Amino acid sequence: MIALLARLRRDQRGVATIEFGLISVLFFAVISGALDIGIWYQHRLRLDSAVEQGGVAAFNQRSAVDANAIGTFVAAASQLSTAPTVTVTCNGATCVNSGRTSKCLGGTSGDPTFTNPVASLCLDGSLPGYYMVIKAVASSSSVVVPIARFGGSMTQTSRAIVRLQ
Repeated sequence: MIALLARLRRDQRGVATIEFGLISVLFFAVISGALDIGIWYQHRLRLDSAVEQGGVAAFNQRSAVDANAIGTFVAAASQLSTAPTVTVTCNGATCVNSGRTSKCLGGTSGDPTFTNPVASLCLDGSLPGYYMVIKAVASSSSVVVPIARFGGSMTQTSRAIVRLQ
């Protein structure tokens, strides 16, 4: 029995197979994570492109813009498996085509803020305008790595601000 164990300990056949099995688990885990990151990034690019296209469409229709049509267009243009939630506002309220009031655009992060101009100028010296904000929020699900296990979600937000007047 001792001779058999000594002979098995010296035997090197099959070592490469065992090493490959151990390393391949790590390799496929890294590849799976990279696949999920790639899919997330592709969804991000689609969402950004759809919001950008919605901004261009809104600018082209700036005299008689239809906020509902812009929102529907952005959701369809994203081509995501789950349509994003799209909100379209103008100067922080519902968009109108007549009787528009000009406001000053402010805010450094997050959603923009709108204030009334003082003496026909904004505090930074710029002219007030009528701004449309297109905001799209999309949730993605991971394909391989269960993202919820790591305490996160794959929610992406894209925003465009278009001066209509």
